[in-house]
Amino acid sequence: MKKIYSILACAMLLLTSWSCSEDTTSGPGPEEPTAPELSAQLQSAQEGTVTFTVTATEGAEVAYWFGEAAFFETVDVTPETIFRTGETITPVSFPATVTIEEANLYVANRIWIAARSNGLYSQALCLEVNPSDEDILTAGEATKTSLSYIIGNVAPDAAVSHTYIELWFYKYLHDQAVAEYGELTEEEFNRLVLANYGITSTGPRTVVWNAGDANEPRESFAAIVGGRTYVALAAPLLNAETGQMGRAESVEINTPEPDESSARVQVTISELTPEGMLSVIDPGEDVRFFYYDLFSRQTLDEFLSENTEKDLCDFLYEYGYVSANCYTDQWGFTVPGAAYVLAIYGVDMNGDTFLQQEAIEPEPYEPEIELTLTPYENEAESLYGYNTLHVSATFRYFDQIDPSTVMYLFTSKEMIDALSSGLSIEDAIQYGLFVPNAMPLSEEWSASLTAQQQFSGVLKEDPFTSSALQPQTEYCFLVMTNDPSGTEVIGAYAVAATNAEPSEEEDEGYKAYLGEWTLKGQSTEFWSPNTITYNLRVEELVANYSYRVYGWSDADVAQTTPFVMNYDPETQQVYIQGPQDLGPYNGNDNIHLYFGGMVLGDGDNLNYVNTAPQRLFTGHLYDDSFILQGEFTEFEGRSTDYRSMNYVSVDSATPDTYSRIPGALYDAIYFNIQRAAASGTAARRNYVERPTAPAPALQSAAAGQLRHDVDPRSTRPRPRIALR
Repeated sequence: MKKIYSILACAMLLLTSWSCSEDTTSGPGPEEPTAPELSAQLQSAQEGTVTFTVTATEGAEVAYWFGEAAFFETVDVTPETIFRTGETITPVSFPATVTIEEANLYVANRIWIAARSNGLYSQALCLEVNPSDEDILTAGEATKTSLSYIIGNVAPDAAVSHTYIELWFYKYLHDQAVAEYGELTEEEFNRLVLANYGITSTGPRTVVWNAGDANEPRESFAAIVGGRTYVALAAPLLNAETGQMGRAESVEINTPEPDESSARVQVTISELTPEGMLSVIDPGEDVRFFYYDLFSRQTLDEFLSENTEKDLCDFLYEYGYVSANCYTDQWGFTVPGAAYVLAIYGVDMNGDTFLQQEAIEPEPYEPEIELTLTPYENEAESLYGYNTLHVSATFRYFDQIDPSTVMYLFTSKEMIDALSSGLSIEDAIQYGLFVPNAMPLSEEWSASLTAQQQFSGVLKEDPFTSSALQPQTEYCFLVMTNDPSGTEVIGAYAVAATNAEPSEEEDEGYKAYLGEWTLKGQSTEFWSPNTITYNLRVEELVANYSYRVYGWSDADVAQTTPFVMNYDPETQQVYIQGPQDLGPYNGNDNIHLYFGGMVLGDGDNLNYVNTAPQRLFTGHLYDDSFILQGEFTEFEGRSTDYRSMNYVSVDSATPDTYSRIPGALYDAIYFNIQRAAASGTAARRNYVERPTAPAPALQSAAAGQLRHDVDPRSTRPRPRIALR
């Protein structure tokens, strides 16, 4: 800030003569010094310049301190602090005029003034410099394809930040800003919007935005639609380097209502499968730009049953994709085989609008049954993989399934081959060779199939022979039903062998895993290296076959309720299966404690995988290191590997959801495991450093009453703008 002062009176040269002889004349004694007198008056404050006059006792020094009124509310102003902090001048005579340049006159300011003479100070005076009350922004004209606003009352060379945004987006940004920064005044919020999306120009002008104009701060174009409300914003840019602004103003601009247009876009659908499609939308020469999105037919019908097509247009205007040229999108359906609608809200060259709905009817999937059969361990129920199997059957793409039409057969693979009469199992199912020996579903399995289109259970005996399952024996589970038309048999089968019975001979490979271990890794609480440590204890459960593992969590249950790890004598490796049902949690039979695996999902979040029992990790020893490697699994339609494990609780009333338990809110990831007594130079095989995870970005606005039922894997991002 530049400070300039000028002395309006001319300086006078005083001549003094001195006597060579001593003056012995007696007279009155010296006068006591008094504090200087002081007065000041504001002359003008405009276009960044403040002028005031000051009058004080002759010969006095004068100091002034200029700043925002809000700042002075936080400090104790005294004549001493004015001289110490402000600007000091020594006028030869008074009154003197002082000029302050580059002042921010769009906020309230104060000038504190004091005088000093002979070591004494005057009282401090304060001049109030009120902000300019002249508006610089007014609304201009608007058409169906353009809007304008007028910037005035600024100097020809004054920089101004300005822009326009949609009213809905203005409100959305306000909600985001309040959530992040707390309550803001309108002016504070307007400055924040301009800091993110403003453009800079100089001097008075009329700014015109035409539909299709580039809007670089939004990384888009001016999508101006008739019958909509927009907000123009402007503020003087006082310092381009720091972004300091003056009073930030806003005005609303309404565009005229559009007529209904007969224009249409050209839609081409290709690569249509039950899982997704490729769409090309070409606006041609008649359409200026368009909004669009894809919805399941069921969701859209439900929405339109309670809302109008105008409401759908409003939704697309606020939440849809927008494009001004031919655009291609790859879509993934969240409900494979369901009917979808590509909804388009277009604006023609005259600014009139239309709603276009393109029906998408993919071929549905053929009904199928997915079966898994695996050895099963449950220490709480004394079940072991050498005499127990677990089956899980999921019926996919059946509109409705009648459990009374479903039959199953479970017996040894040897018996299944005998019943097949030399045919493959698939052909034998189609020819009905297993029907005479098949059994109907139990009441429990029937209820589960009706409610969830799946059933699962533990198999401890061969119902065909009424004998217990034998170790190291192959078994087959097959299930059959009719297709919806009743003309074809739909069946599936799975084969699995029970584990070998543990050997009674001493196995040094088994014993090598026993003892205490130290796990170190990253915690998902802050995603920083070496911030979590578990002291693990591996104890014998079944000799040469399985272990109890304690300590894998900060939760108390990790010390009282271990999970089970199995040993493979052929490879001398270990493996951990899950989810493991560890019995009732806190004595509640309806809520069970589980130990299971986790995979990385979107946004670097770990997700618990609730699936049929399967291998989570396989491990081996390397020197003093215990290496655990995650197995692959299917999660949300993609193949991924397990990264961690932890305890959760599951309520039988909601078996598909899990709850964190106290002490197990965060997980260990990118870990290494060493023997408790090993040195720090031991091998580190399962440890990878990663940067701290970024703070989550502000999320887009909720979709109101209409939700997106697709996974839009587009080649460009959605036009969602968040405050930076």
